[in-house]
Amino acid sequence: MDIGKTLKQVTAAVAVVSAFAALPQEALLLCVLGLACGWYMAEGDTIRVLVTAAALNVGGVAGGADAIPTVGPMIGDILGAMGAVYTAMAVTMIVMGVINRVKP
Repeated sequence: MDIGKTLKQVTAAVAVVSAFAALPQEALLLCVLGLACGWYMAEGDTIRVLVTAAALNVGGVAGGADAIPTVGPMIGDILGAMGAVYTAMAVTMIVMGVINRVKP
């Protein structure tokens, strides 16, 4: 198993745990994990990451499950945490794309 896949699994686990427990510096932790995951993403996944980040943050997808009794708010919290992760991944991938275009 490579480090990128392990890092993605740890990030998903942290996002799930953050829905059930208050983690210290949760936003910073999710941001750093997202930046690291973006580093290990394949170049062909850029569009998928950008669309997912946009959908989770702009489209209101994260709050869409809140109407489900009992588990809805937890699903919304998990999707909100994953939205933060995907936004950080998108930032990393955009910066890497710009650097690759500027390099001779």
